[in-house]
Amino acid sequence: MKKILCYCLWLVLALVGCRTTYQAINPTYLLGDASQMKVRCVGFGRNDQEATEQAQRAVLSALLFRGYPGSQQETPLAGIAEAEVQGSNKAYFDEFWGKERYKTFITSTIPVSDLIRYEKGTKQLTVEVTVNLRALRSDLEYHGVIRKFGF
Repeated sequence: MKKILCYCLWLVLALVGCRTTYQAINPTYLLGDASQMKVRCVGFGRNDQEATEQAQRAVLSALLFRGYPGSQQETPLAGIAEAEVQGSNKAYFDEFWGKERYKTFITSTIPVSDLIRYEKGTKQLTVEVTVNLRALRSDLEYHGVIRKFGF
């Protein structure tokens, strides 16, 4: 009986842990200048808050580690070696992502679509995110993540 109970508990935990997660759809640069940029992104989540936060994270991650072709920020702010940059600046990125400090560099997030049911309880939301580039760059320089003139 004890074996069956343990097996059932293990099965329930395994099924709960196997929830499908979706990655935000690649952010698309819309417009901007040297001080700010507006990007459109599709986020996924159980509700509009989760979907919005996922889209915001995807926008900033692309800005830091990929860059946006066609914008004034074509090269990544922090460098293309994402794991290496985050590993060498662990305290900064733990606070940036973990304590949601990234939100202080977002000046606006405007939903441009309704929350759409995607599949299995997951919903999608398209948002336009405006990022304060000047403040983000200054913060990265101040904390030693990047040098004054790039990575």
